[in-house]
Amino acid sequence: MVNLDYAEPEQAVSSASKLLSKETGAKFFQVVDRDDPRNVSCVLIKQCDELIGFATITFGDDTCEIYRFYIAPEHRGSGLGTIAARLLDKDLQDEPFDTCFLQIDDVRTLRFWEHALGPLEVANETANMYRKDY
Repeated sequence: MVNLDYAEPEQAVSSASKLLSKETGAKFFQVVDRDDPRNVSCVLIKQCDELIGFATITFGDDTCEIYRFYIAPEHRGSGLGTIAARLLDKDLQDEPFDTCFLQIDDVRTLRFWEHALGPLEVANETANMYRKDY
């Protein structure tokens, strides 16, 4: 069973940073960008109380962005990331957001997100930004 635990960024950073520190060559090296002026929410992804990943969400009035989504390497390919992505998407749909954005830099990641969320629209091809309208 996968659970999403919402936490303030400061609370999530210490737990999620431990996951990132275990992987060399990770796509990103921090949970949140401290200089980011946007509103930020963090989600700890757990399976049976074990932390297996995290997500960082930025948001404004009626839009959000799944800014970071990370699943520990030993849990990739198990379907847990897909379950977590779908749970997160459902939670975001329940909020007052009209649109969710995702920056997707490669075909493998695009396939993951389209498998988890369904078809995505290109929002800005130059910036590799995709969107899902709610």
